[in-house]
Amino acid sequence: MRTPVFNPVSTSGAGFQLEHYVQASYVASLVLQTPLPLRDGLVVEQLVFQGKHQADTDDLIAHLTRGQKQFIQSKHGFEINANTTFFEVIENCWNDYQNGFFKPGTDLFIITTQALTKADAEDGLVLLEWARFSHSAADFRQKVSLNKKKQAKLRFFQRALAKANGGAVDQTTEWKFLKSFFIRTFDYLESGSRDREILKWYLQPFIKTPATAEQVLAVLLDYVAACNQHGATVTAHSLPANIREMFDLKKNGKPWLGTERVPA
Repeated sequence: MRTPVFNPVSTSGAGFQLEHYVQASYVASLVLQTPLPLRDGLVVEQLVFQGKHQADTDDLIAHLTRGQKQFIQSKHGFEINANTTFFEVIENCWNDYQNGFFKPGTDLFIITTQALTKADAEDGLVLLEWARFSHSAADFRQKVSLNKKKQAKLRFFQRALAKANGGAVDQTTEWKFLKSFFIRTFDYLESGSRDREILKWYLQPFIKTPATAEQVLAVLLDYVAACNQHGATVTAHSLPANIREMFDLKKNGKPWLGTERVPA
């Protein structure tokens, strides 16, 4: 077995961005073939990095079990208001929503960011949950009509969707779009990051000694940086040997992932 080479710069986290950590977590699920912690129980089957040839929401396109795709974009300082970044994100998602590759009701848009404003956390996220917990567009609109702060956040979505669509979007389509739209915050770049510790905790049971979770995470971060550069499409069988050999895959009940020959 080859011994993984650990980059000391990577170990310190220098130069990596939020998207790299998010992508590394999906690579971890892919290689281990186990669901990510605190998520929806689905396992990654294929990853497309910088997939502009497939979608506008293109940092990462994750193909998961049950036929779900997740279109993931990382945005620093993402806010639900009249700003350029928000309108661009909605436009990209709307283009993907209509292109036939995205399956409404199954696939998801996931915008990742470091933190949210108090208003977005209390009103924007709740607005999106109200959409998901409503049985119809009319039910959703009735709930929103009783809360002025949620109405204000909904108007920002409506304005951005109208701009992207070249005209107002009907209420049912708007509701279905919002049901597919998720915002998730991660503190990977903060000192004492809780999310970084969760990711290392997730990796640790499968790591072969003497490597540490910190070292393995550093290798995954280097790997996703290369995948971004080359627009890689990755499956469990196409992962490089130095990635697979860091883990004892017998512990996940799928030892074949560590032994099957990778196609040339």
